[in-house]
Amino acid sequence: MRNCPTCGIPLQAASLKTCPNCGTDLSAASDLGGAQAQPFAAGFDPGEQMKKGMSYSAPLGLDKKTFLKKYSLGSKECKAAAIVGYISAGFTAIIALTGMSDYFNIYSLIDVAIVVTLCLLVHLLRSRVASIILLVYALISMVTMVVNTGTFGGWMGLIAGISAVVGSFQCVKEWKAYQARPQQATPQSDIPRL
Repeated sequence: MRNCPTCGIPLQAASLKTCPNCGTDLSAASDLGGAQAQPFAAGFDPGEQMKKGMSYSAPLGLDKKTFLKKYSLGSKECKAAAIVGYISAGFTAIIALTGMSDYFNIYSLIDVAIVVTLCLLVHLLRSRVASIILLVYALISMVTMVVNTGTFGGWMGLIAGISAVVGSFQCVKEWKAYQARPQQATPQSDIPRL
């Protein structure tokens, strides 16, 4: 099996004339005679591309939902932020229901509902608006707790909010980078017949 000299993806059929991912002319790469083709084009560093995001390796023609689910690093960041938010809301609910602290009472469950709702929007929809609201809400909650009790609390919500903002904006950036890639269709003559 050989790889595309430009993008490096494995090519399933040896008879392909163009790369189905990036559209590189493969017939020119195979006309090198006895010389060994370079695994990647000059200037292409797969490690560097992975740091920039996985949108370069996603196959062409994906819808947004599939792309974000399988190829977006920002989507993974949103999921992690939501998990931290769920844990924070769980701690708040436990403390409120057990009465371990005078500061937390039954009305703290409203706080739990707000945080869980915002985290669900970040987790499932990767919503930038919900991530910004979560961050602002976490900041306000943290400042309120410091002012009222004199103790530093609510830092998990703040971490969730920051991570959610980073992840949701990264999702948009990755999707735009994916859409900016040349979306060339593979010619019918290059598709191997079964």
